[in-house]
Amino acid sequence: MPPNHRSPPMPKRYRFYTWDSAETTFAKLRSRLILASYSEDTGQGFHLSRSNRQLVEGRFVQRITYTEELVSPDGSITATERIGYVHTAFRMRPLECGIVLIDPPRSLSAFLHNISYLLDYELSTQPVTLNLAKLKRSLDRLIGKARVTSVKISGAELSKNAVADITVTDTQDALESAIYLFPEHRKLMGKIDMAFGGEAGGLRISASRSGSITATNERDSLLEHVWDAVAASKE
Repeated sequence: MPPNHRSPPMPKRYRFYTWDSAETTFAKLRSRLILASYSEDTGQGFHLSRSNRQLVEGRFVQRITYTEELVSPDGSITATERIGYVHTAFRMRPLECGIVLIDPPRSLSAFLHNISYLLDYELSTQPVTLNLAKLKRSLDRLIGKARVTSVKISGAELSKNAVADITVTDTQDALESAIYLFPEHRKLMGKIDMAFGGEAGGLRISASRSGSITATNERDSLLEHVWDAVAASKE
């Protein structure tokens, strides 16, 4: 690799959830998260890196065991038991759109179950459903003007027996083109890709209607702006 060459940053993935956490519930959860720290006896628990009245940040750690099969040169197979750890990084705040998971693992059931358990199963969490056109306007206001490079429309009924997934691209604004060409399928927009100019030049964000965001910048300030935009754009 040539000197001073920097690899491009890895995209960060964010998954947003709503919950019914009031300030009193949030305070209770904070205290119980501290007591539920990771233990080798249980093989799971929480590590908190920040905790105050407005924000809790940390990781949920779960120990897993799996079997790895090793094939020797003579073709025989040896099974070896391995131990691994799954980390779920999170931030929480006492607002309706109050949970964001950062680069989450494929399965989130253990994390969500433990959060619910700590609040005596009285907490309901749901993935955010986004209005993508509204999200784009919110990001324009908070980060800077974005150009939508592509829009994906899922399950568009073209005729009585024809259903299709449609991808719209445009060198100017694919969102405007998608709304103009397929106004009847506006609510079926499942994903948009955005490129930002100005001070945020080089930033690219992909957003899905199901509350997943991918960004090419991992600064805390960006996450806060995206979080605020998601909260303002939920359906």
